[in-house]
Amino acid sequence: MRQKHYSVTELLEANNCYIAPVTIFKVLIELGYIEEVEYLSSTGTGELKKYRRFTDKGLEYGINSKSFRQKSESTKCKFNGYNFKQLLAEVIEHLQTKKPKNIDSDSGIVIKINI
Repeated sequence: MRQKHYSVTELLEANNCYIAPVTIFKVLIELGYIEEVEYLSSTGTGELKKYRRFTDKGLEYGINSKSFRQKSESTKCKFNGYNFKQLLAEVIEHLQTKKPKNIDSDSGIVIKINI
């Protein structure tokens, strides 16, 4: 049977967790589970765009999903439902014990979770 994957927003809502998705991604980048990759826009303008993808370390928690309609190399991070709480607990611990370098005060950090 094929494993279903979800967006971070879907899983945060399903777990009654009120942390902004941007905050989750910033912490996951800092922890080495996700990286940002730059690529040239496919429109020919020479514009540099960015997307996020799971690193080898992060593939334990999800997949890099590419849309069939996309012409670019970009992907979206889709998370496993079965071990998301484990990853979320690591993110929360990081937020509580360390001041993440790449998170500013406007990132929407609100920690309220029922694990």
